[in-house]
Formats: sequence, structure tokens, C-alpha cells
Amino acid sequence: IDYMAGYLAGAWKGDGTLLKIQRTNGTTQKLYDGFRVRLAGDYEMLDVAQRFARDLRFEFLIKPITPSKIYYGCDRAIIAESKDAFDFITLLYNRIANARSTFQYEFIRGFLAGIYDAEGSCTSQGQLRISNTDHKLLELVANYLDSFGFQCTIEKRCLRLRGGYAENLRFIALANPKVKHKKNAVLINK
Repeated sequence: IDYMAGYLAGAWKGDGTLLKIQRTNGTTQKLYDGFRVRLAGDYEMLDVAQRFARDLRFEFLIKPITPSKIYYGCDRAIIAESKDAFDFITLLYNRIANARSTFQYEFIRGFLAGIYDAEGSCTSQGQLRISNTDHKLLELVANYLDSFGFQCTIEKRCLRLRGGYAENLRFIALANPKVKHKKNAVLINK
């Protein structure tokens, strides 16, 4: 359960959005709160996220979307516009801050798998990277990796795992990402 919650938190932090929109009628009168939860990305990641959410007793549907630059050409996403969905993802986000201080092993493993599936890659030179423009998120990932003895370097828009092929394999064995082509890229790029 903790691994699945961590995976969803990592995937959403990497490729998701979580919005609370207050609608008014132009005056101070609030009409309603609107909520939007969206996760767009690799098909395989979306399928895993949907299955894990279902196993945690929350139902998300995968819906078609218009491909755009924002979603890197993805043509489907998990989209929910309910307070329940917003609260579910918020609950997962709240666990992120405490996971390292209380060393929630399975949650952190899941988070690393989810963030790698959302934002990770392995170059042909064998460099495992997690890319994101949110520097605080990259620092969080670095702290999580440090919990397991990994060393990494944070660059302008990515985190790079240090230690070469052996550490890449150890990362894959520990986190167990679910997107096969991303996992296989690590295995073939020594």
C-alpha cells in the first residue's frame, strides 16, 4: 500500500497537476470551488497509476485529450474534477514531506519509481537522470536517494545519478519503476 501511494505521489509530482479554482460571480460572492486533478504521460505509467489508485480504493478514469506541447504529444490523461480526487492527491502530497524523517521505506521506493517513470531517462552514455524545472523537487529526490546511499548531482534542470552502471542497476532494483522502456534503457546503456 505504501509503495503504491509513493508511486502515485511521485508520478503526480513529476507529470501531474493539482488545482483548486475558486469561481465567483465578479463580486465577493463565492459560487463554488472547482477542482482539477490531471496526470498526463506515458501510457504504461497512466495504466499503473490507475491500477494503483484503484487498489487504494480510489477510481480514476483515463480520458482522451487533445495532444499538445504541454503534454508532449500525449493523447490521453487521468483527469478528475472533484473534491474527492483533489483531497486524495493532497493526502499523498502531505506524506512526501514526512517520508524521509520517519523513513517510510516503501513510500520512498514508490516515490522514486513514480518520479522516474514520469520524468526519468537514461542516456545512451548510461547517465540516469530525472528532469524537472522545480529545483525543490529535485532536492527532495536527492534527499530520498541519499536515504539509500545513492550519490547524485543536481544540475540546472535535472538530477543525475552518480556511480555509473552499477548504481543505475541498484536504483532499478530498489525503486522498481514500472514503465518497461525506461527500465530497459538503463539495462542496455552501460
